[in-house]
Amino acid sequence: MLYDIHEQNLEIVHKLAQNLAQNVSIEFKKSHDLDEVVANSQVILNSTRPGGLAARKIDESLPLEFGIPGQETVGPGGFFFAIRSVPQVQQLADAIVKLNSECILLNYTNPTNIVTQSLLPRGIQVVGLCDQSDCDLSVVSKSLGKNHKDLQFKSFGLNHAAWYTQLTYERQRLSEFPEVMTFPDSLDGDYTLRYKKSKQLVGEFNQVSSWPSSYLTYYYYPQEFVEMLKREKGRAETIMEKMPSYYEHFKEEAQKPVADLRHHRGGEDFGDMAVTVLKALISKKPQEVVLNLALPEDCQGLHKGTVFESNVLLSQDGISFQEFPEIPKESISLLSELENYQLQSTLAVISKNEQKLIDALALNPLVGDQNIALNMWNRAKDVYAQIGVKII
Repeated sequence: MLYDIHEQNLEIVHKLAQNLAQNVSIEFKKSHDLDEVVANSQVILNSTRPGGLAARKIDESLPLEFGIPGQETVGPGGFFFAIRSVPQVQQLADAIVKLNSECILLNYTNPTNIVTQSLLPRGIQVVGLCDQSDCDLSVVSKSLGKNHKDLQFKSFGLNHAAWYTQLTYERQRLSEFPEVMTFPDSLDGDYTLRYKKSKQLVGEFNQVSSWPSSYLTYYYYPQEFVEMLKREKGRAETIMEKMPSYYEHFKEEAQKPVADLRHHRGGEDFGDMAVTVLKALISKKPQEVVLNLALPEDCQGLHKGTVFESNVLLSQDGISFQEFPEIPKESISLLSELENYQLQSTLAVISKNEQKLIDALALNPLVGDQNIALNMWNRAKDVYAQIGVKII
């Protein structure tokens, strides 16, 4: 069942889904009633953007005023996104607790670590999703001239702050990275810089078969991202320009005998990740997937109960953890800082206490200063209010 608060978009996507599924035994229904959807679902996939792209544009641009990278999940941008996302998902959790406590919630709403962390005390079954490991390693595989489907790896860390280790192609562990790696020309500016800096980080940490989440590079090389992001148009602005054409294309294709989608946002990784997890949930044979879950034990600077990211085995019988791989020791102190920020931000957003929110913002390693956090907070109240969004 499809749910959206935007009636026109829901109608378009519903018709498109029916078209795409016409040759398989899947029936798509739609509803504007959240309670109806929750009460009749075994699994709920939550992917929302409270505040819309207009708020994302501020998430990306506001930090740049303070010389800090602007990004929707990393740094202050992710913090202000969490302020909007957490209350929305808590409303969804209220409905689940009231109407259908046995269903599983797959959270695809960013920042997935903080959003998922906020749901743990609710006592519902929740799993955080993020396809970044597949995105990153697909690019790495292409740069190495390898088939991404042949890759096996282990991962450990926090969302957008993990390391992919033990990279193995056709049972051969990678023994070194080439001195020079060329990345696809089709990547946007920040993507290209992230992968170049990932390669630099690999060299600085003397890694031979491990690769960082490309988002980690924002923390190690912030000023280079600030300079690049100030030069180029933000991603939110680019998407806002294209979004009407996406839905117009969906509407046109839904009316054809057989839809042929050629114009859409993002790559296939986004949809594939959700489908992979859904298939694993009904599979008798455990499937290895990268998920964001509560850490079952203290490990490498992270503490039990923190939402972390790693490979697990998933099936209809549940989740099985595997042995966690070692990550570069040089990264553990940053992970500890990010964990503290993640936990305190979650508590602060739920509390809606202004001073706690400012204190949590200051804990982000890209902010790291109480005065900067206070000034940014006061500025944020003004700029978000201009688009009708209250942050407190």
